[in-house]
Amino acid sequence: MKSAKQLNNDIKNSTFKIIPNAGHEINIDNPEEFADIIKLFLE
Repeated sequence: MKSAKQLNNDIKNSTFKIIPNAGHEINIDNPEEFADIIKLFLE
């Protein structure tokens, strides 16, 4: 979590999101929420 927050601070215009009920395999643990975030990014 600490590293993710640091990356967010270091990358201009980045967004930090916590996906509930997900661990290291976000696309498997919570694929719907992950897909929604990716779709918003691509729009």
